[in-house]
Amino acid sequence: MTQYTHAGGIVYRVQQDKIYYLLVQAKPTPEHWVLPKGHIEPGEDPEEAARREIREETGVEAEIIASLGTLRFVYRGEPVAAIIYLLAYRGESQPLEIRQCRWEPFETAGALLTFPDTRALLAQAQQILQQGGAGQGRP
Repeated sequence: MTQYTHAGGIVYRVQQDKIYYLLVQAKPTPEHWVLPKGHIEPGEDPEEAARREIREETGVEAEIIASLGTLRFVYRGEPVAAIIYLLAYRGESQPLEIRQCRWEPFETAGALLTFPDTRALLAQAQQILQQGGAGQGRP
């Protein structure tokens, strides 16, 4: 049994030698921009859940590069422990949910993200990518 209730990720892609990050509008509060994430289903491992949730919410197919850490918060009175991965963009499919998404460079993504702990994970992802630790994940 996993210690995590949710999984998601920071998805990046490189265009014209610039790194862009995928953000989604929060379902319950559309003024918030967050990372795609959601429940880990019974029998599903966190990596599978992260890729599935990203695909369902955004239509983006992505490959896990690294684990970045855990977001912990309370949502609707329930504790949430979400493992967050760094993922490289690999393509697109049809999203199952209708959520506004956007690709933004680091500075803009950081300014848009609502929560400080999420911004800290974005900074960690940026550092990994600038150091070439993920091979820049070119599609």
